[in-house]
Amino acid sequence: MTPTAAALLARVRAAGANVEAHGDKITWCAPAPLPADLLDELRRHKHEVMQALCPLSVATVAELRAAIEILTRPDIRGCSRCSGRRTPR
Repeated sequence: MTPTAAALLARVRAAGANVEAHGDKITWCAPAPLPADLLDELRRHKHEVMQALCPLSVATVAELRAAIEILTRPDIRGCSRCSGRRTPR
């Protein structure tokens, strides 16, 4: 997490807001409207804040999808030697 993202998230939380990432959007729920300058900074540093809220990178997601694809292939079966882990036939 970058120092900028950490500081922005701290300011949002100090204002009593819960902040989350949903898809490519940052959402928050606060007891009162967030200050305009804070909203402007969130917009300017959206990419950094999104990375802090969702640390999985695009490369990591692609690697996970590739692993799932391999593990769910029909030509792969369990191996008794390795406690049922799936290996190619």
